[in-house]
Amino acid sequence: MPFCTHCGTEVARKFCSHCGELHPEEDFESVRVATKEMKERFIVDYEGFDQRVRAAFSDARFVFLEAVGACADGYLSASAVMSRAALEATLYSARIQEKTIEGNPLIQGSVMRILPETQFQWWKLRNWAKKNGLLDKKLAIKCDKVRTIGNFAAHYAEQLGRNRATSVSRAEPEETAANITPINDPIYRNARAKKLLAASYQILIPAEDTYWSLNITRQVILKVAEQWGRPTELS
Repeated sequence: MPFCTHCGTEVARKFCSHCGELHPEEDFESVRVATKEMKERFIVDYEGFDQRVRAAFSDARFVFLEAVGACADGYLSASAVMSRAALEATLYSARIQEKTIEGNPLIQGSVMRILPETQFQWWKLRNWAKKNGLLDKKLAIKCDKVRTIGNFAAHYAEQLGRNRATSVSRAEPEETAANITPINDPIYRNARAKKLLAASYQILIPAEDTYWSLNITRQVILKVAEQWGRPTELS
């Protein structure tokens, strides 16, 4: 039986149930299979929480499963955006809800009045989670990377402006002895720029990056939910 190359746990399929790493290759078929296995394991782990914790993070669970489904179906950019949303839902849910001994958690009206003033800024939620022990420094840094991948997929215009998008245009003519124009010719450069601006672009998110984002998001939801559910006071 093979072992996870990342943490050494014995694995039988594509998904390591201990650390979530892919095994053994990171091609799309492996990602698709591992993502489905991740979903199965996540549901088992999430359902292991008590009722009030499941109620508190039900939005995060829903959005995460949407991200998993998008990845399994090959919609990688959509999955990356949904992973980002699931992270935000996780920390936001932990921030605005009071733990109760019995029944569903209660929304804190005082916190709800504060957060809109900060426009739900990610870094404030992240720092609050670190301060209260819901996230450690290492996992918080990984959360920022998940958001970077999600932002890449979500903010199309910004990627064009930063030259991070990949052109899929076939508008450029084949260069021959008859039509070659010197690259330093300003008229040529301007014409070429117009062609590129008019071309279609595609935001590309590698399958392994999408999977990595899902795996980190899974870890965050489970860790934050577990820590939130413990009998401690959050400031």
